[in-house]
Amino acid sequence: MGRKLTTLLIIGTLSTMFLASHTFGQNQFSNQQQLNLPESGCPMGGMGMLGRGMMQGMKRGMGMRGMMGGMSMHGQGMMGGMGSDMMTARQLVMQREQVKRSVKQLPNGVETLTESDDVNVTAKIQEHVPAMYQRLKANQPIQQGDPLFQELFRYGGKIKSRVTMTPNGVRVIETSTDPYVVKLIKAHAKTVDALVARGMEAMHEMHEIPKH
Repeated sequence: MGRKLTTLLIIGTLSTMFLASHTFGQNQFSNQQQLNLPESGCPMGGMGMLGRGMMQGMKRGMGMRGMMGGMSMHGQGMMGGMGSDMMTARQLVMQREQVKRSVKQLPNGVETLTESDDVNVTAKIQEHVPAMYQRLKANQPIQQGDPLFQELFRYGGKIKSRVTMTPNGVRVIETSTDPYVVKLIKAHAKTVDALVARGMEAMHEMHEIPKH
């Protein structure tokens, strides 16, 4: 009799735990669904993909481990390309008060010096600038919704750049033999100046292309 009572108590306890766990998991996922994470429109790019990865991870794992699995599945592709470059750009904009920038106008382009007294910001500058010129060379554009950036990458083959690392940042000489491309180079330099001066406000702006 004692054994039967003990067995019934164990079965009852396990059933209660199962029902409670199942209900908690459903509520947890339901709460996550109500977040309505954005799939586009974020200046960093790729947040929609990251958000879907998190949600799929939550659905499979019902917890932090599942969420991190979803981020890993979708985040690796993002971080390996445009996502990581845009993340670095966004970090620099957010730390703009630590950035010092000067622009020298040349007849056929510009010479820019971008530096920081903060070693972490310096590292980001020295990572970001060469990465952008690699993208320009490979015709792998960012900010594709911005007319100026579209045009800049369209004529990327006509842009000559010389990137030199300095102790605190990067010096770039950017030139072209095409007068229209020179206008694009100068317009882009002004855009970067605006990012350093006004931060995220400027990052959300669209920029017109210069006239031929």
